[in-house]
Amino acid sequence: MKTKRRDFLKTTGIVTMGSIISPGILRASSLYNPAPAAGIGIQTFTLRSFMGSDIKAAFKKLAEIGFKNIETASYQVPYYGYKPRELKTMIEDLGMKWIGNHVPGLPFSKLMVPPKNATPEQIKMMEDMKKKMEPSISNLRLQTPILQE
Repeated sequence: MKTKRRDFLKTTGIVTMGSIISPGILRASSLYNPAPAAGIGIQTFTLRSFMGSDIKAAFKKLAEIGFKNIETASYQVPYYGYKPRELKTMIEDLGMKWIGNHVPGLPFSKLMVPPKNATPEQIKMMEDMKKKMEPSISNLRLQTPILQE
């Protein structure tokens, strides 16, 4: 099949325009010129078994690995026993940024409603579960860290 002159010119025009435009597009691509990462972060809730009792050593290890942003988790002792300002200073001294604190939201116990035909044993069991599931700090404002100082 013969190529018509008009089709040839269209094709070469498209290829020419593509070669002119593509360097800019390719520079924007992560393959050729990756944009600097805003900072890789981690939520410490995912590391609850790793954190251990030496919190400073755990944060130091996270900084060495390359994490730049930390979201702590108040699943046992709020702020790992530190005052918010102390924890923030510790994290920043390691070259990281404290970006948030994971806290319990609406307790699941508030969502637990016994069925209409629940037996006394079931109601007692649900009440016991509610007590176990209540957060130690029910007011979320008490857990808001000092992040923007």
